[in-house]
Amino acid sequence: MTLENLARDGTAARLARTASKEAVLFIPSAQGLNGFVDDKLHELAAAGFTALAWDPFHSVPNLPADQRSKHTDTVQQDPLVQKEHLRWLDFLQKDCGAERIGVLGFCMGGRMALTLASADARVKASVGFYPTMRDPKPANVIDLPAVAPAIACPVMVHCPGKDILTSHASFHKLRAALESREGAATLMNWYPKAHHGFQSKSKAENADDHEAGLLAWPASMAFLKSALKRA
Repeated sequence: MTLENLARDGTAARLARTASKEAVLFIPSAQGLNGFVDDKLHELAAAGFTALAWDPFHSVPNLPADQRSKHTDTVQQDPLVQKEHLRWLDFLQKDCGAERIGVLGFCMGGRMALTLASADARVKASVGFYPTMRDPKPANVIDLPAVAPAIACPVMVHCPGKDILTSHASFHKLRAALESREGAATLMNWYPKAHHGFQSKSKAENADDHEAGLLAWPASMAFLKSALKRA
């Protein structure tokens, strides 16, 4: 399948288009669009989803890779980029014919996948891989535990025990917020030996991270299928 690069309304994305009525909005980490993202778009499409990955760096296309984390930590504003995510939900509905939409994100994208679900009921499932929640919370990000009780859809979160960006206390705070909801499932998966970013690691890079990824990705795919394709 050929991926389409899209640009509209001041934002950009990469699309794996299918005839499916179910779609997934993919929110990347601070690494942006790369081979890992492309591979996951292909896998989502093969599983029967239209899959669209938002480009975090469309406004700074020449930003070097080693400066991207600084940009997302200090310049990028969660409330502003959430408006871009909402426009891509519109696109998936109106241009791709999606009737049920899930959101999947990694690192900062994991946080954004959950905060987007709190902001728009069109999100019918949300998966957050190691959502980045720094302590103290930076001024430019949405407070995830504070908005989590407003999420109406099923949620799955993957939490590495050795995450250097999000503390155990923050994960537990998020879990308590999600479990305070009535009527929507919360699946919190804990990987005690894994590190932040484990899903992209090979066995040679880190055996514990690789093992966590072998569990987390199939679980996420099964979750999205159950939540989006059951209707």
